[in-house]
Formats: sequence, C-alpha cells, structure tokens
Amino acid sequence: MDEIATKQAVRELINTWALRAGLQKQALAARAGFGSYDEFYRAYLDLGRALSNDPEAALRVVQALTLGLPAAARATPAEAVNFFIYTRLPLDRYPEVLQRELFAPEAWRAALQQHLALELPAAAPQPDALTLLAAIDDLVRRGASTAPAPTAAPLLLDPTRPPPSPTNLPVPHRMPLAPARLFGGRDQELQQVVRHLREQEVGEALAITGIGGVGKTSLAAELAHRYGQFFAGGVFWISCADPHACEREVAACGATGLVQASNWRELPLDERVALVLQAWQEPTPRLLILDNCEDDETLLRWRPSSGGCRVVLTSRRARWPRSLGVSELALHELEPVAARALLQRYRPDLPANDPRLAAIATELAGLPLALHLAGSYLETYQDDRHVGDPANFLRELQAQGPLEHSALQGAEAAPSLTRHEQHLGRTFALSIEQLDPQTPGDALARTMLGVVGWLAPGEPFDGELLAAASSSSAGAGRLAVRRLRDLGLLRSDTGLLRVHRLVSDAARATVSAMPQRSSLATALIARSEAAYLGQQPAEVPLLLPHMARLDASAHAPVPELLNSMPFLFELAGDLQSSRAYAQRAYDALAAPGALETPLGAEVIANLAEWQRLLGDNRAARPLYEQALAMRQRILPPGDMALAESHNNLGELLREEGDYAASRYHYEQALAIALAGGGPEHNTTLAARNNLALLLIKLHLHSEAAEQLRPLIVAASAIFGPNDPRVATAKINLGAALAGLGALDAAREEQRQAVVSLTDLLGERHPTTLLARLTAVRTLILLGERAAALSELRLLDQFLRAAYGPQHPLSTQARELIVAVEREA
Repeated sequence: MDEIATKQAVRELINTWALRAGLQKQALAARAGFGSYDEFYRAYLDLGRALSNDPEAALRVVQALTLGLPAAARATPAEAVNFFIYTRLPLDRYPEVLQRELFAPEAWRAALQQHLALELPAAAPQPDALTLLAAIDDLVRRGASTAPAPTAAPLLLDPTRPPPSPTNLPVPHRMPLAPARLFGGRDQELQQVVRHLREQEVGEALAITGIGGVGKTSLAAELAHRYGQFFAGGVFWISCADPHACEREVAACGATGLVQASNWRELPLDERVALVLQAWQEPTPRLLILDNCEDDETLLRWRPSSGGCRVVLTSRRARWPRSLGVSELALHELEPVAARALLQRYRPDLPANDPRLAAIATELAGLPLALHLAGSYLETYQDDRHVGDPANFLRELQAQGPLEHSALQGAEAAPSLTRHEQHLGRTFALSIEQLDPQTPGDALARTMLGVVGWLAPGEPFDGELLAAASSSSAGAGRLAVRRLRDLGLLRSDTGLLRVHRLVSDAARATVSAMPQRSSLATALIARSEAAYLGQQPAEVPLLLPHMARLDASAHAPVPELLNSMPFLFELAGDLQSSRAYAQRAYDALAAPGALETPLGAEVIANLAEWQRLLGDNRAARPLYEQALAMRQRILPPGDMALAESHNNLGELLREEGDYAASRYHYEQALAIALAGGGPEHNTTLAARNNLALLLIKLHLHSEAAEQLRPLIVAASAIFGPNDPRVATAKINLGAALAGLGALDAAREEQRQAVVSLTDLLGERHPTTLLARLTAVRTLILLGERAAALSELRLLDQFLRAAYGPQHPLSTQARELIVAVEREA
C-alpha cells in the first residue's frame, strides 16, 4: 500500500470511529490529549510526522476511542491493529495495549494473529509475527485465559434451489413481522439475496433498495421466515425508521435469550445495548436485518465489526459508498405475469389469466403496494357485483388516476404485515417532503422532480436533460439527481434514469408546474436538434418518448415541439411518422397569419421534405416553393434558412429531371451557405453533396469527384469518419468513380460507406437502403450479377416495408431485378 493509500486508510478509520462514537473531531482531539484540533488533524493527515514519530500519539488516539465509551461505540481490536500498522507503531509498543487494558487479551491476540498474516505497508518494517505473538501470549497467560475462540457453525445456504417455505425461526430471535400469506413473484430476488449472504464477509452488508411501495421490507421479512432456519444464532430485526429509537430496538434483542443475564431488566440501556453488540460479535451465524436504514451513521453504529452476523438492510437510497462494504440489490416492480398472479391471489374466484386483472396490474405499473391495496379492495367487495367487478374498478382507476382512488388510499385495505403506510400517495410524500425548499440543493432537486413529473414513466432519460430543463450547472445537477435517487424517487439503470408511473403521478400532483413543462419542452427541442445535426440515433429513445408524453398532455398542440419530433423519427428510420408529425405542426399553425413567420416557413419546408422523401413530389413542390417565397419576404437575404430552401427545392427538381433549374437552386444554396456559414457549415456540405449528385446525373463525373473529395475530408474532420454525411458522400463518390470506369475503387468506397451506415443506423434505415441501392449498381457494372441479384431481392423487401410498393425507390429496385434477371 503506497503512502497516499495509507493516509486514506487512516482517515477512514478516524472518521468511522468518530462517527460511531458520536464525537466531533474537536472532542476526539481533546480526548486524545492533543493541544488543538489543528494539531490532531496534522497528526493523522501526515503520517510522516506526528503519528509515525510519536508512537504515544497513536496509542492516545486508540485509547480515546475505547476507554470510557459504551461498548457499541468503541474501536475494535481488529481496527486498532490496522491503525497501528498503518501508523507504523514500533513492535515493542504493542504489548502496551494490553497493559493499558484497552481490549480483552484474548480478543487482542486473535486480532493480531489475523492481521499480521496480511501484507503490510512496504514502507513499514515487517514485524516478526512469531516473536510478537510470543510476547503477547506471555501477557495473555499472565492476565487472562488463553482458551481458543469458538469456531463458527457452517452456514448452509444454497442459492441454486427454489426458496423454501416459511418455517419456525431459531431461538433466540426477534422478528415482529409475520410471514406473508400472499407473497409471490420474488423467488429470483430471494435467491440473489441468499447468494450475497453466502459470500458476505465481516464488515459488509447487503442493501435491498428501491422506491417506496416496491416491497423491500416484505422481501426482507420473507428472507427471515424462509431462510432464518439456517442461522443457528437467530434472526434479529431492527427498525431504523426512527434512528433515535434504535438503541431500544437493539436492547430488545437481548431479552429474547440472546444475552444470559439474571439482572437484565435492571441494567441501564447502554449496558444492555453493549451486551447485545458483544453477542453479535461472536462467530455464530446470525441474520441481522436493519429495516429502513437510510444513512451511513446508522449502519456504522449497529453493524457488527466482527463475528458471524450476516447483515441485510432495506433502504430507499439507491447508492451506498463502496468504502462501507455495502452491496446493493435494486428491487423493481413485478413483471406483468407476476403482478397479475398477485392480484389473482386476492380473488381466487377469478381465472388465473383474467385480462381484467392483467389490465389493472398494468395500470398500477406492477408496484407491489399498489397491487396489495387493489387486491384488498377487490377482495373486500367480492360479493358486490358492481364495486367488486374488476372491469368497473379498472375504469375507475383510469378515470380518477390511481393516487386519487379510495382503494389506493388504504381506507379499506387488509392490515399491512410490514406495518408501513398504506396510503399510496403518502408513501411517496414521505420522500418528497424530505426535500427542503429552503435548502439550495433540495430546492433544485424539487425543481428537477417537477420536471420529472412531465416525463414519460418507465422510459430512460439522463441527468443532463434534467439539468438543462432546470437551468442548473452540471455539478449541482448531479448532486440533485443523486438526492432524488437516494430518496427512492428515481431509479438508476446502466447510467440512465427512469421514473415509476406512480412516482411520476405523485410528482405531477405535488411539485410539477407549467413553467417546468415549458422548460422541459425547450430542453428537449434543443437536444433533438443537436441529435439530428450530429446524426446520433442513440439519442432517439432518450428524447422521443418524453416529447410524445408532453404532446399528449398538452391542452393544445405545441407547434415548436411537433416541428422537432419528425427529425427524431427520421433518425429512427420512421419516415411515415415524420410526415404525420410534420402535418400536425402545419395544422397547428394553419390559422390566418400564423404561418407567415420564421417558424411557419420552417414547418412548411419540413412538411415538404417528408412528402418528397416518401415519394409525393406533387404535394411537396408547392410547399417547397411556398416556404422559399415566404423566407425571401420575411428573412434577411443571407439567412441560412434561405440556403436550406434552395437546397431542398434543388433536390426535388433533380429528381424530376429539371436539371437546369436544379443546378440554379443548388448554386444559390451554396453561395448563401458559404457566405453565411463558411465551407465547413452543415448546409454548405449538404449543398456540395447534392450538387455533386446533379453533376453525376449530367455525366460530369470528374467535376462531381472534385466536389466530393474535399467534402469527405472536411466532413470527416468535423463529424468523424463514420458519420452518415461522410458515408453518403462516399456513396456518391463511388458513383462518380464508377462513371469514370474506376469500378474497383468505386466498390471499396461504397462498401465502407454501407458498413458505416449499417453499424450506425441499421440495415433497414432509409438512408442505408438508398446507399445500398446506389452501391448495387456498381456490382452490376462489375459483372457480379449473382451478388447484385441477391442484394436487390433483399432491398426490394426492405424498401416495400419502409416506403410502400409504389414509391420510386421500390420501383427502381424491381426494375433492376428484372434487368439483371434478363441479362443472366
């Protein structure tokens, strides 16, 4: 271990001890005999000075954390040995620990024997373990019994077998919750917990995490009742919902027979707690469950630092520091089949595959608490043909919303076996109310939660979107997202975030407001424009579902939002949806005068573009011309939108064979783009590429290649060599080379381009299909008719699915198939 790691280890030990003992570092410094906090801080921060050169200082620190403190707050022998090793206490000072009576001799010897077997810091002298232990043994023989420590009974847990049925718990135990008669759908999670426990070591813990109502406590209770039989030392359940009451919870464990003391009831609370913690340090396997443990201090205070205890905690907090030795098992909502089966247990009179129960489970998004409340309601009114009818209940849920229905407010629910809140809305309010609007960090988290209320439940998003929508810095945004995660309001999955449907409803009902909706729309529009400009199809699932949710929740269509969505659909290869949303944007601005704006002109031009891409040039041409004329009236002469209009109209005219008019518009687009954006602007590159296509149509292949080669170099430098714009230019360069007779070079350019497009966009994306249709012509010229025919038959199938059988591209593929078959 290097010097930096050693210092960090010492810092962590000091922080852990001070936290466990409830001491501020100033108080600890005074107890350890330092003149000031600064002196103490320098001592444990700089191992090269005070602690390594003053062994007495190291002894004083450990002494300050043992003598005069309750047993539960003291440093353990194992921790002390680590501290002395890291601070390089000379070997001849180790026996002083026994002489000062800081620890029991046999416990001290066991800790030494265990830790001296480890590799020590390279800078520290290697102790002679035999000599040291012999000296300690001499003191042990003189001061206490040297009886060997008892060995632990084996823990026979098998995570590969199905979970056993609940059975009697071993004695002693403290388990206030009964087994759940209707528990189900969590066998896999139980087996995962058992796998963790079998491999768990001293100083570790497993946290079962998740949002309120997801069943964390229920899973822990079932673990106790099903697997408690394998823990010879018993099962002990501690409610940490009120951290101030934990001492009494722990002390109550001793009254179960765990601690044998005739005067138990007369002992002070701190002594009873100390005796319980001492028993938990024994090697006997025990299961310790800390329910609703939400902070580091509570875990460090009550988790045994040695012995055979396996520790499980339940928490809404999604992430725990690795330095605490905590592993997380994230608990999610039930899968649809399991959710329906749980509802059916409340109503066994209904068929197991009843579609009404499946629909109710979907409406409640598989949240176990909501399913329990709904099932209890249906069970209560089983004999009422109207109220107890699942179809009527489903209609009421959909009309009122789950949080507003009386069934989900717990008034008529069966008693909660976990003794938790049965009002679904208040379950989430417990987390939301912890966000203090007077604290800047919490205020930002509340704002972000308000944004989350407008997002699509269950769909992925990232913290950057929340930060943009709440106008926060990246650093502050990350802390706010972490706060929401730790309160169980957001779920983190492979670096992305999601919100449960019912949490989203709770956020909408409490903290969401229209300004947050507007800021989210603005952030989504900006992000979608960047995604399209950067040709990033991976952004589509992070944006489009949320834009659709905003659109669906709007009282009236929002043209700006509708105008941005078609670009994402195009990135995803869905041109039909692109045109549909472009038409909706156009319709939203159809009122007199509303179109005569820059936004209106953009909406018209976009609708024309997707009409053209889908082969309807007759509908597209007047729209293109209308958008160009409008932009010429309302925009300054050099505006880049004018270049886009000229470029798009040039495309249509080229397809219709009006090459002279097409060239005029391309050259107009190129001149405006060069003047306004420069040679590397996206519109400039697009105009150059389209002009090259026209030159190929005019059989000016050399001129086309001269346009395309510098374009490819520039686009590769700006967007990367595998960008779709680069690939499209390479496809066109291949066509120009084929026209010049360089067929092998043409095939290689086009092969690379098709590979890039397929990797990024997929083999069925319209841009990929157009590139493949162009590349297959080169195969035909090379005489590779069999390969060309195979590719054309596949393209015919894909083009029909993407565009329909009447689209010009579908027609071209069929005509080429006929031509190749005729020549074969």
